[in-house]
Amino acid sequence: MSVYLCGPISGQDSDYEWREYATRYLGERGIETKDPLRGKEKAKINGDGLYYDGELADTDYADRDAEDVRDAEVVLCCVDHLPETRPPWGTPWELGMATESGARLVICSAFPSIRDHLFTRGFADWIGDNLEEALAATVQLCGVRAIEEK
Repeated sequence: MSVYLCGPISGQDSDYEWREYATRYLGERGIETKDPLRGKEKAKINGDGLYYDGELADTDYADRDAEDVRDAEVVLCCVDHLPETRPPWGTPWELGMATESGARLVICSAFPSIRDHLFTRGFADWIGDNLEEALAATVQLCGVRAIEEK
């Protein structure tokens, strides 16, 4: 079972923090994650996420991420912020690919306009604003029995 970690990439700490937490949480339950930030150093991503190491980001990343999305059984999309200088353009592309491939969708967003959007309501398997609850829903969709906290 694999989960793709979808959401804005803008160079902010939160881009990494929620993905690192989700990777640990799901990994402890035997679920593999695919993180689009893997192999990328935070210091090399500029503020709007379009550039890596001073150059436009290589399209090889898009190819890799598209393959990861298509191979995932679940896509966990977390939108806790929106980049100030541009829309999070990769996120809707990834959600569209996930829908086409038949992946289950978990949408976690701080923004009611995202949670209440007709596409979100029409295609997502779980919608909310709490990462812990989104992770529990992801585990459930993966068919893994949740590990009780001690």
